[in-house]
Amino acid sequence: MAGPPPRSIDAGIFNVARPSYSASTLQLVKLLMEETRVPKQQQRLFEQSLRSGQPLPAPARRGPRGGRRPVALSVHKTDNGGGRRTRDTIARLENEHGSPPAYRPRPGRDRDAERERLAYVMTHGRQQPGEDMSPSEEPERTPPQEDRFEELWQEVEERRQFLAEMRQLGRGEQYEPIIRGEVARLVQEMEELQKQEANGDGQQSSRDGNE
Repeated sequence: MAGPPPRSIDAGIFNVARPSYSASTLQLVKLLMEETRVPKQQQRLFEQSLRSGQPLPAPARRGPRGGRRPVALSVHKTDNGGGRRTRDTIARLENEHGSPPAYRPRPGRDRDAERERLAYVMTHGRQQPGEDMSPSEEPERTPPQEDRFEELWQEVEERRQFLAEMRQLGRGEQYEPIIRGEVARLVQEMEELQKQEANGDGQQSSRDGNE
């Protein structure tokens, strides 16, 4: 008599169904990338992620200037395995390296508030009342280029997910033109940051050559 069928190792909370996007959604993203002149290599990564249902790949950032080699860190083999560390192991690591500093999250945008703001703009076509900054308020400091680039990347991903949710609710045609304009604006700002970074690298190379 045959025994019970073997259980799948992928069963459980990690066995999550991947979302599938319609042909019109894929065509919209492809058109946006062509209009904003996204590099071909990046376009292929986008298309692969959308077809497989995976999130957009993280942008590849260049390493430190000057060709510095990464410093190899010595790691205890017994502490690098999986599973939880024992109390003795934690105590020994604290004695050797000191207690780790308390985690302090970097101030950034409230993602929930950003989603609510975006939904309000999509519904009413304008910003929420009282959202404009008064003259007495101080403007926010401009974040570094790398932080701003990552922020823009996350906003593009949020709008893509928002449009996918609206399509599932049958309201994709209502929000598609607005999302398309928002994504084009964000991608254009990302391109400007890349140009500024490239110009800065060129000026730095010229100064190094003159020295």
